[in-house]
Amino acid sequence: MLLLSGSHSCSSLIQFKNSFSIAKDASWYCNDFAGLKSYPKTNSWKEGTDCCSWDGVTCDHLNAHVIALDLSCSWLYGNFPSNTTLFLLPHLQKLNLAYNDFNLSKIPSEFDRRHLFLDEINISSVNVHVFMNLSSSLRSLSLAGCVLYFSSCDLSEFPQILKGLKSLESLDLSCNRIEGKIPQRMKEVGNDSLTNYLNVSHNSLTEVEHFPWKNIISLDLSSNLIRGNLPIPASNISVFFISNNSFNGEVSSLICNATSLQILDLSHNNLSGTIPQRFGNLSNNLQFFNLKKNKFYGTIPPTFANGCQLSNFNLNGNLLEGPLTPSILIVKAIINSFNGEVSSLICNASFLRILDLSHNNLSGTIPPCFGSLSDSLEFLNLMKNKFYGTIPPTFAKGCNLSNFNLNGNLLEGPLTPSIFNCKGLEVLDLSNNKINDTFPHWLGSLPQLQVLVLKSNHMHGSLCVNSSKSSPFFSKIQIFDLSSNYFSGPLPVGYINNFKAIINLEKIGSTVSYMGVYGGRDCGFYMYSIGIVMKGQYMELVKIFTMWMIIDLSNNQFEGEIPKVFGKLNLLKGLNLSHNNLNGGIPTSIGNLTSLEWLDLSSNRLSGMIQLDW
Repeated sequence: MLLLSGSHSCSSLIQFKNSFSIAKDASWYCNDFAGLKSYPKTNSWKEGTDCCSWDGVTCDHLNAHVIALDLSCSWLYGNFPSNTTLFLLPHLQKLNLAYNDFNLSKIPSEFDRRHLFLDEINISSVNVHVFMNLSSSLRSLSLAGCVLYFSSCDLSEFPQILKGLKSLESLDLSCNRIEGKIPQRMKEVGNDSLTNYLNVSHNSLTEVEHFPWKNIISLDLSSNLIRGNLPIPASNISVFFISNNSFNGEVSSLICNATSLQILDLSHNNLSGTIPQRFGNLSNNLQFFNLKKNKFYGTIPPTFANGCQLSNFNLNGNLLEGPLTPSILIVKAIINSFNGEVSSLICNASFLRILDLSHNNLSGTIPPCFGSLSDSLEFLNLMKNKFYGTIPPTFAKGCNLSNFNLNGNLLEGPLTPSIFNCKGLEVLDLSNNKINDTFPHWLGSLPQLQVLVLKSNHMHGSLCVNSSKSSPFFSKIQIFDLSSNYFSGPLPVGYINNFKAIINLEKIGSTVSYMGVYGGRDCGFYMYSIGIVMKGQYMELVKIFTMWMIIDLSNNQFEGEIPKVFGKLNLLKGLNLSHNNLNGGIPTSIGNLTSLEWLDLSSNRLSGMIQLDW
């Protein structure tokens, strides 16, 4: 039975529900882009039941008045009624209609103080016109995502309705097509009380003349076309995003007056000069520091090593050099000119998840403590440096590594069997070193291993599988590259029979296109990379496509016939058996490889006729 004081409100909500139809596609943005779960909330709205218990409805428990309505991501489709029964909810304070499809209809202009004393309204959508007279008492307004993929929203400039909202604390105008510069009238918004949040990212802004709000805490200007010098944010700001713009010049040390700064993203601009030494003083507060893809040179401020709390530190694609500062949690220092040895102090970062020091001039031995970091470390990439000596001998039990890349160094000696402790290892690239060992058969028992690249080392011996081994070897392998070594004997029939992922017996089950790990806001999905020969050309793949299936056993001393079992590998994209001592004919089963894009059997002692049934 309905609560007496709420019966009128319940009836109004039922009428509002009946104004729309339910269509899953109306909330596609939630599932595909926003990472939000969508479902038809109004399905729980049943006549004869208490509306305070309905999904998305919040009531004042004292008198059962409806005070908040959250119908975001609710599959609502249809024209928004100009005489909506929401006007009959006099106590409504918060309204969230985000991510539905109102069929390009207008939100009624009557949403003002004459009808509702709203504290907060969210009408984020991908398909809605916005024309409203808003109450000056409104504290939060979100128009995010209005034209993320549609240009019919009419938000090509800062809306006139914002002028005079003296109590506004939070404003989100992201993902529109607003052009030009932030107008003078916007500085009147909130009357300097816009103290929480301003997001104008993903627009076409070109200029920020003066920083308009002195009390702002979170500012996002990212993904615009803004050029000129970097604006100096308010001293109490904690979040400052200006990535993907055209800011240039040096970074003023005045930015270091923002002693509450926790997130600073200056990536993908044209900023230059040295990194201000005073940045080191911010490291006690900073959690996210991104200078990726600029033109900074010189060295990292040494004081970053003192009490640094960074969870993401990205210097990728600059001109930095000198020694590498330790004691950081996530390091990306790719494509710079860092040199010298890596200090073992970096191992004090006990929560290190991603360590990418690739494409530098680092030398010396790899600190042995890297092995004990592996219980937290997921991604270790030391590719293209000058490290020598042996691979760290001890990887801790419970090793959490999923990617281990030492390609292009001067490492030697045997492989350490303790890598077997890394049960989640997906990619192992030890190519282009001087590793001297027989084939590490024990790698075949790693349950998640998908990519094994051992090319261009001093590895030798046979690849015959011990028949007593009962567990399937390399069942998830997709890329198997042993080229340019000294392996001998017959081709590894036992392994090939177990390549279930290539035989299409082992379901890959990946929901992404490329192999990698998730590494935070900046990098999002941090993709694995390897070096490999494809169609006769060496390529450094910055992405590994999840559907690539490649076997390269070329430039070894394999002998005997090509086994028929290769014909079972029906997902194989590339096969290279060239430059061996193989003899006999080409098995007709090779003709079963309908997914094959390149095949190289050259420089062997093959004979007979080519009889492939393609």
